[in-house]
This record gives sequence, C-alpha cells and structure tokens, in this order.
Amino acid sequence: MHRTIIWDFDGTLAERREGWSGAIVETIRHADPSSRVTPAQIRDSIRTGFPWHAPDRHHPELAHPDAWWATLVPLFEKAMKGVGLAENVARRLAEEVRERYLHPREWYVFDDTFSTLDHLSEAGWRHVIFSNHVPELETIVDFLGLKPRIARIFNSAHIHYEKPNPRAFAHVVEAIGPCEKVWMIGDNVKADVAGARAAGIPAILVRKSHPDAEVCCGCLADVIPLLDGPSGLPGS
Repeated sequence: MHRTIIWDFDGTLAERREGWSGAIVETIRHADPSSRVTPAQIRDSIRTGFPWHAPDRHHPELAHPDAWWATLVPLFEKAMKGVGLAENVARRLAEEVRERYLHPREWYVFDDTFSTLDHLSEAGWRHVIFSNHVPELETIVDFLGLKPRIARIFNSAHIHYEKPNPRAFAHVVEAIGPCEKVWMIGDNVKADVAGARAAGIPAILVRKSHPDAEVCCGCLADVIPLLDGPSGLPGS
C-alpha cells in the first residue's frame, strides 16, 4: 500500500504572478500599453464569481474547457468596466484573459517545491495533486516540470465539484485507492484543511498560519521533518 500526499497546486506548489487580477491587467495593457491600471484595482471585483466560490454546486455543464471559460467572461468584463473601460472594449478584451492567464512565462514553482517533493519521494511518499483550477491545469503542471514527480492530477474542472465539497474529496479518495497513510497539504484553510478533515484525512496548512489548522508550516521544507521520521505527528 502507498503512503500518499495529496497536494493543492496554486499557492502551494506553484503560482501565477499576480494571479487572476494580473492576467486581467496584462490583457488591458496589451491592448493599451499606456494604461495605468493595477492588479490591486481589480481584486475586489473578482472576489466572487469563480466555480470554487460555489463549492456546493455540481457543474457537469462546464466539462468542456470552452464552456468553463465562457462562464467567466462576464466577470472579467465587469472587472474591466469597473476600472473605466468602455463596454464594447471590455467585452472584447474579456475573451482574451484566458490566453493571458495561461501564458507559461507567468507561472513559476516555489523555491522549495522540487526539493521537498524529491525528498519525500525518496522517503516513500507518492504525490498527487488535487486542485480547484482551470481545465488546463495538467498543461501548466507539465510546463513547470512537475509532472514526472506527480502520480495523479485531480482537477475540480474535471471532477465537477470544488473543494471542500465532500464529493470532490470522495472522488479523489476512491481514485487513489487504499493507502497506508494519506495527508492533504495546501494553503487554504477552508478548501484544503477543513475539506480534508471532513473526509477523514489529516491536513497541513502551508505558507501561512490559521487557528483552525492544527498543523501549520511556513514553507514546504518544514513539512519534511513532520512526515519523514519519528515526529509523533498523527498519521506520519
């Protein structure tokens, strides 16, 4: 039987520079290099509206990537109009955010990701990714060089349920099969930690701390002594 770590992706193993607000700003600046719009001006307008903001909702109708992205176009358009773009311009540019968001040069792996994955692999842990993400997550993981280290990739865009929905976790648990030990590691206390706990999986919150997380680590490297050796940590 395997010992398995279920990793969140975005904000845990890697991230996109300036995230969604950055992609929207880049789209605006590409069309108008003189624009002075900043990501900070965009953030408040996109705090809701993504599939993961409604984790109780089952969304099989978003199975095709084009359908998934189409639901976000009105959100991007609203954000652009909110910083002064004309309606016709915002509507046109909103369709281009997808290309900007997925551009490989804007994604990077955290400095401690590869070394932590490799060390834990050598210690006998199998790695899978479970993320609320865009349909093209696997392409991003591959570009970043992570794919050879990952046994399986589970994406809410394909499962049709978002973390922390119990059905999303149940899908992953069933797919990975019986495990000697299993942990969830992520940077979101609700989606990753609370969601895993509800599924009976112990969890570690990384890159931040929160009173609702029993185990917190400032960086991925801090996870190693907890899972690799006699730490007394339950499930390790």
